[in-house]
Amino acid sequence: MKLLRRAVDDTFTAYIFLYHGRENQRRYLNVQLKNRTEELLELFLNYADLNTTRVYARIPSEEMMITYQNIMG
Repeated sequence: MKLLRRAVDDTFTAYIFLYHGRENQRRYLNVQLKNRTEELLELFLNYADLNTTRVYARIPSEEMMITYQNIMG
């Protein structure tokens, strides 16, 4: 999957998702992007186990396991 950030203005940011030759364009409200990013960072930092290379986060209705390398790299 490839993600391209396109048009950015004061209110919205547009992204293009490319996957197996398909293209999907989406626009997101900047305030929502900022708020969700802050939520995820807080979760990742609160649940980080620095003795291992994994980060676990519990998010309503889904579980995520992300390698430390993916977050930091």
